[in-house]
Amino acid sequence: MVEAAVGDYVELSPAASCRYHGFVDPSGGNGGDAFTVAISHRDGDGVVIDAVRERRPPFSPGDVITEFRSLLKSYRTSTVTGDKWAGGFPPEQFAKHGISYESAAKTKCDAYVELLPLLNSGGVVLPRNDRLVAQLVGLERRTARGTGRDNRRPLARRSRRSRQRGGRRRVACSQARLRHFAGLDRRLAHWRYEAQHALALEHYRRALDGRQHLGRQRSPQADDPI
Repeated sequence: MVEAAVGDYVELSPAASCRYHGFVDPSGGNGGDAFTVAISHRDGDGVVIDAVRERRPPFSPGDVITEFRSLLKSYRTSTVTGDKWAGGFPPEQFAKHGISYESAAKTKCDAYVELLPLLNSGGVVLPRNDRLVAQLVGLERRTARGTGRDNRRPLARRSRRSRQRGGRRRVACSQARLRHFAGLDRRLAHWRYEAQHALALEHYRRALDGRQHLGRQRSPQADDPI
C-alpha cells in the first residue's frame, strides 16, 4: 500500500500555480528524535508531498531552523504547522527567522491514523525517501496486527511521548497523594474538634448536675427550727 503511493521523484521543484503548506516535527537535538520538515500542496482531491528533509541528532535546533527556512521560502510559505511545545520552543525560534509556527489541532497519533485511508485510496503521493517509506510500512504493519492506538506511531517517535506520559502520571499520583493526606488532616482535625467539644459538654453537664444536687441538699424546709 505504501510503496504504491510513492512517486517517481525525490523532491519536486516549486511551481508558480501551487499553494504550498509546511509541516515540521521539531526536536531538541540531544535525544534520539530527528528534526523533520515536509512541504505539500493539494492536487484536486489528493495531496502531493513535494519535499521531505530530516536532520538527525546531534544538532543545534537554531541551525536546523535556519536551513529549513531557506527551503520554506523557496516554496513561498512563511507558516509551518507542528506539535504543541511548552516554553516557547520552537515557535520563538521560527519567529526569529520570519516563520510563523502554528500548533496542530490533531495529535501525531490521530494524523497517522487518518493518513492510512488516504494511502489506501491513492489520495497521497509520496516522494522517494527510504526512511519515510520504512516508517510508514512499519506503521501499516502494526495497525494491521490490531495493536493499540498509541502503537500506531513509528517507534522512533514514541520515546519522547512515553516519557511525557510517564511524567504526567507521576505528577498526577503525587497530587492525588497530597490531596489524600490533606483530606486525612482535615478529617483528623474535625474529629479532634468534635472529641474536645463532646468532652467539654460532658464536664459542663457533670458540673451542672453537681450544683443542682448541692442545691437540693442545702435548701431550707418550711418547718425547720430557726
